[in-house]
Amino acid sequence: MLLGRRAEFDAIDGLLDDVRAGHGGALVLRGEAGVGKSSLLGYARDHAADMRVLKVLGIESESELPFAALHQLLLPCLKSTEQLPTAQAGAIRAALGISDGHSDRFLVGLGTLGLLSEIASEKPVLCLVDDSQWLDRESAGALLFAARRLVAEGVGILFATRDSPDFGSDLSSIWIAPLSESDARVLLADRHPGLDSAAQDRVIETAAGNPLALIEFPARLGTFAGSPDSAASAIERAYLHRLSDLPPQTRKVLLIAAGAETGELAWIARAAALLGLEINAVAPAEEAEVITVDAGTLRFRHPLIRSAVYTSAPSSERRRVHEALATTLDDEQEDRRAWHRAAAALGPDENLAAELERAAVRASRRTGLGAASVALERAASLSPREDARARRLVAAAEAAWQAGDVRRSQELLGQAHPLDDPLLRAERARLQGVISAQAGRPGDATLLLTDAASELAAIFPQRSLQLAALAAETAWFAGDSTNLSRLADMVMSLEGEGTEESRFELAYIEGLSALFRPEAHHAFGPLSEATGSSSAISESRMLSWAGDCADLIGDAVRAYELHAQAVARAREERAIGDLVHGLYVLARSELELGRLSAATADATEGLQLGREMHEPGVAAHLAAVLARISALRGELEASRVLAAEALEQAIPNGLSLATSEASLGLAELDLALGNPADALERLEPLTTLSGHPAYRVKVVPTIVEAAVRAGQPARATEPFAAAAAWAEHTKGPKLVAQVARCRALLARPQSAEGDFEEALRLHAECRIPLDLARTELSYGEFLRRAKRRREARTHLRMAVELFEAVGAPVLANRAAAELRATGETARRRDPSTREDLTPQELQIARLVAGGASNRDVAAQLFLSPKTIEYHLRKVFQKLGIAARTDLSRIELEEDLAAPG
Repeated sequence: MLLGRRAEFDAIDGLLDDVRAGHGGALVLRGEAGVGKSSLLGYARDHAADMRVLKVLGIESESELPFAALHQLLLPCLKSTEQLPTAQAGAIRAALGISDGHSDRFLVGLGTLGLLSEIASEKPVLCLVDDSQWLDRESAGALLFAARRLVAEGVGILFATRDSPDFGSDLSSIWIAPLSESDARVLLADRHPGLDSAAQDRVIETAAGNPLALIEFPARLGTFAGSPDSAASAIERAYLHRLSDLPPQTRKVLLIAAGAETGELAWIARAAALLGLEINAVAPAEEAEVITVDAGTLRFRHPLIRSAVYTSAPSSERRRVHEALATTLDDEQEDRRAWHRAAAALGPDENLAAELERAAVRASRRTGLGAASVALERAASLSPREDARARRLVAAAEAAWQAGDVRRSQELLGQAHPLDDPLLRAERARLQGVISAQAGRPGDATLLLTDAASELAAIFPQRSLQLAALAAETAWFAGDSTNLSRLADMVMSLEGEGTEESRFELAYIEGLSALFRPEAHHAFGPLSEATGSSSAISESRMLSWAGDCADLIGDAVRAYELHAQAVARAREERAIGDLVHGLYVLARSELELGRLSAATADATEGLQLGREMHEPGVAAHLAAVLARISALRGELEASRVLAAEALEQAIPNGLSLATSEASLGLAELDLALGNPADALERLEPLTTLSGHPAYRVKVVPTIVEAAVRAGQPARATEPFAAAAAWAEHTKGPKLVAQVARCRALLARPQSAEGDFEEALRLHAECRIPLDLARTELSYGEFLRRAKRRREARTHLRMAVELFEAVGAPVLANRAAAELRATGETARRRDPSTREDLTPQELQIARLVAGGASNRDVAAQLFLSPKTIEYHLRKVFQKLGIAARTDLSRIELEEDLAAPG
């Protein structure tokens, strides 16, 4: 009898209907122990007779065994891994211990998604995941990865969890509330009709609407009336009363079963024999419905029973049980044996610590990084020497960070002291710095990484330089001129072999540092050197840095090319952190080139991944880029919301670069709303020495336009002079053309025309449509004001067409208004087919047009082939095409082809 669950039934029915329709989705049922989550999973199972149902139960004692739950869930369908791409199939099989090999957690997640999608091609699939709070970290990560990406697979995942507010927090969820008093009385009367009204009242009060309490222990729960315990605690205490009625020998065998991470009856029997016990002693527990025994497996009827058995036993008894369990395991189960030996240990034991460390290495090879971290932490606690303890704690923290558990990583690093080894001190500082950077605190990250680089300068110069380059990146994001100068001074004194990569890193650090000095033109040399040496580097992060250097010297096309290479390399290597960063810099480059649709697609993908990876810093930068794009697209409210999101993270955490980007977006929004004076107020602080050097020049075209439209051109004179001087040094085609336009806007009427013509000539060389359109608009406005309407029409007509082509309707409308003022009405262009596509559809269309198969696209975007097929059908429908090859002739070329 399931009472008071209409809303839950409707949600589950909705999920099942979506799955039957060929879609997909996930739902999380949350609630305290005994509230009825498992019964709701049973409801889903009973209503999914037309589906293939896969089930897994999280078990507390298995929560440190990597991929234990995933193995349980996927074991019935492992043969279908033959249909997966080789890398995904290998990752799944390696993770589950079926074959040797290395993998990464994202590839396992993608393989899980692919495998579920593959078996759903025969009939819809429903996965039921009970007690999700006790899933091992690796299985939970893989299942959540898949759940977030279910779109068109015909797969549903239903999770049940308690006490885990962070589990699947981004998925749809329902809180399973206790039963109302009226429903509780109906259930109690149905299950226990003989209770008198006084007893009913005591049970109702203590059970607090918990169905398991009402069903299992009405007689005994009354004895807990008025107890401050939760209903779940009362249930566990009542279970202890039931266990106390069992024979002592039975309770001892049950303790062995509670200590075992699997319910394998033969293993429990072997351990029992070592302790002089008979496995048949469990019979009374089975008769009392405490356990079930079926097909050689012993299971407790409820997880709270296992917990009650284990926690109520003296620690000496638990150690004896673990020693017996370890003794019965052979060398093929050495990891499990090590864990049970560790649980039996009374004090430090270097041999056992080393055994656990080896288990951690094996777990890491299978991508069991969460389990590796726990094993290393336990190894540290068993280490007799402080140096070994500290080394293992730092290694445990590294594994936890790689597993995505930042909080745990920080806690472990906090325990790792004292550290007499400079290499270990530097490694701890490096990891703390990387975590701070990921958390969006570049100031903290810079200090930690700089300290780590200094620690190694004399003994390991090459590693010191690598850490200094990382510190330079975080200092750049923070606008930290002091530490950039310190880093530049430090690396100039490093000794070591002059590899191409080290020369690049030196130039990168020196170039960024020089930009903060009053004589910023000295930065041009090292920035040019870093850009020029980019052909010798292949690492994704360094390619991103090289693209940044190209952007800073005004070579927008080269910046785009390098940033695109960085993204391609990160996709190839499945380096998600580098991919998120790469998508940010690529979107920024695409925005600079006026490729708004492509920039939107890349920034949207990056923002989704950044949020999923809990990287608020890079998410703030991506939100700022999207705010600028939205302003240009005329999506004014979206622009305001995105800029606010970026600033909310950026300002308190010292993200100077994101603050500048968001401020530029708000200024462009001000201009779109016809408020140039407000735009001017926002932008002026960015052009001073206190502003971020990346934007001192970048904002100048906008500040000149704002000043002219506000009738205060003199306020743009100084920023323009600085931009013109930088353009003179760099000769960057985009910047030189922009400077020519700005000069025309600020010039006397008699000399402006020549500057406009020069700007148009320069734009023709660098071929950036958005910049060209801005100049055509400004020139047309100038000519109209000079009463030269016929000449103005030519430029205004071109501006309208270009703005519409790149998807900037606010500017297109402004140009059209100017054109109407000359006596001509702009012909309304049919909306771009590209603009009909969502960012994800455009991303897929671009990759398919480049020749990638559905499987290739799925692997690159961390989706299933069915989702790609689903989106591609929508692309074909929107674009009115029937074949993949038709994509090459659709109006995607401007976004797909490399500029210039």
